[in-house]
Amino acid sequence: MSKKLYLEDLDKQQLTVFYNELHSNSHDLLEVSRQAYVNNKYGIAISLAITSTEELTKGIIVYLFSKGVQLLQINDIRKAFYNHSRKHEFASIFELFKILDLDPKDAPPIKKTGVKLLDTLGHWVNMGKYYIDALSGMSERLDWWLDAEKNRLRGFYVDYREESMTSPSQIKKEEVDFAFETINQLTERFEAIKNGI
Repeated sequence: MSKKLYLEDLDKQQLTVFYNELHSNSHDLLEVSRQAYVNNKYGIAISLAITSTEELTKGIIVYLFSKGVQLLQINDIRKAFYNHSRKHEFASIFELFKILDLDPKDAPPIKKTGVKLLDTLGHWVNMGKYYIDALSGMSERLDWWLDAEKNRLRGFYVDYREESMTSPSQIKKEEVDFAFETINQLTERFEAIKNGI
């Protein structure tokens, strides 16, 4: 019986091979997903696209760990290697990293009153609104991540629930378009993280 290996058991070279395989598999799954999309097989397209993000999420974790980021301190992070929903939760965390890209200088200017206390309060209220608006703009994408497992299964299986049938053929083109957009943003986010390390 072979011993189960953990990330901390792997040396740098093994981590690099592991990451490269995850990255390659993620790319392959996404490519097959795009082919299904072109053939109007939207159910399979969305399921494979979501599965590709699962591999990408694992790849992000392995890559960051290989660079010394102590991710294993995060509660339940190991579950991202075998639990679909956990993979999506961690992908949504990477989605939230976008807030770090915001530049306070881009916040709309406020009208000065000439009263220092009011101007200072106005500034902080304006900054709060700027960040809250940015987070609310992410809410649709964050909700999508929370529903990713349900959508992955919807795309693969015909089912009968709550007195109605669901089928991969019911997945709409717009749903897959949104999935591709979300996945592209996650990939870009990861590339930005990689370039920053």
